[in-house]
Amino acid sequence: PAGARPLGMGMLGGDLNIRDEEVKAVGRELGDAAASIVDAWCFVGSPDNVRWTWDTVENDNVGASFSCKSRFDRIFFVSSGVADDPAAAAASIV
Repeated sequence: PAGARPLGMGMLGGDLNIRDEEVKAVGRELGDAAASIVDAWCFVGSPDNVRWTWDTVENDNVGASFSCKSRFDRIFFVSSGVADDPAAAAASIV
């Protein structure tokens, strides 16, 4: 908003139970305002070996009778200068 102080940095992280499609829907709804929001996992290169935070195959203490892999735990951040490229930032919200 006009006259508001610029945001230095903000972070949100935790067991958000949010799925990829839900994150994309929020990004679409926020439009340009989402340009500076970055998914930390994407920011560090999206390493496959740490993609899933809930994996019923790898985590044998779940006791699930089904196979499922999801990335429910996430960290999002906003930091001026880090996500100034809207195209790159939009691609990182996955």
